[in-house]
Amino acid sequence: MRLFKLLTIFVSLLFLNMYRWSHIACIVLLIAIQSCTSPCQKRLADIESYIQDRPDSALLVLESISPDDMKTVGDAARFSLLHTMAIDKNYIDTADISLIMPAVTYYSKDRDSDEYMKAMFYLGRLNRHANNCQDAIVASMIAKDIAGKAGDLYWEAMAASEIAYTYSWNYISEEELAYILEAHNLWTEYGDPARIAKSMSNLATAYANVGEYYKADSLLADLCVSYPEDCSYVVKRAHNALKIRDYDSGVIVKWFEE
Repeated sequence: MRLFKLLTIFVSLLFLNMYRWSHIACIVLLIAIQSCTSPCQKRLADIESYIQDRPDSALLVLESISPDDMKTVGDAARFSLLHTMAIDKNYIDTADISLIMPAVTYYSKDRDSDEYMKAMFYLGRLNRHANNCQDAIVASMIAKDIAGKAGDLYWEAMAASEIAYTYSWNYISEEELAYILEAHNLWTEYGDPARIAKSMSNLATAYANVGEYYKADSLLADLCVSYPEDCSYVVKRAHNALKIRDYDSGVIVKWFEE
């Protein structure tokens, strides 16, 4: 009986000692990981946390980072992606594809990753700005496919919209309509009212581009009712209505009087 008690105490002490050592080992590991994180990595992680809400601030900080601050290829890739995002979110149109290439090259090691998906999305957008239609479509399709597999409605809708814009820029109206309709359905599922309204407006444009003026008018009429304070929808509806031969011009005038 005494031997059993002694064994019990010994085993308890052994496990307690192991727990203490494992706890110390975890602390040492965390310290080691933190010490391996460069100041540049910390700054980039901080920028990523607010780039969506404050892209202007993000761009200012990013442009203060020197190439000498980036110690690894991973740092350069993260900077490349965030810098391209910040430029785009500040509505600065650029066709400089070299901005995003470090991110595309680095993140291509994992072609299902969120980072690679975003890099390909922006590669598609930059190619559209450069009027490289085919390259833009290919990159945007890759981004859309990755987002779809991941169940990421936001980026899948963004990529579908980007494909539609590329076709629109090149006057390929049937394809534009197909992808903007898909984007609208995705935004509706995502549930962002502002994005839904914008995609409805884009869908009306796409219908008008293929001669479906009545479908365009129906969508624009709904937008005018839902957003009476936004005069742009009234103007757009009037412009579309003028293409319909039997539309009563008196009705169009009343829209501006209401």
